[in-house]
Amino acid sequence: MGTRHEHLWSTESDHPTSEGVVSYQRCVCGERRVTLFPAVRIVQARAAPSGDRSDR
Repeated sequence: MGTRHEHLWSTESDHPTSEGVVSYQRCVCGERRVTLFPAVRIVQARAAPSGDRSDR
């Protein structure tokens, strides 16, 4: 059984996808992982119609 340690991840490659960015990472101990950084979706609010006076 190996010695426990805090992993020190370095990115071997990353690729944009429709779901976000997939990153392939490796630790100095040889362990590997794949992580997904989800895409950020920006929702723009619609402006109120010019005749709307709901603020009064």
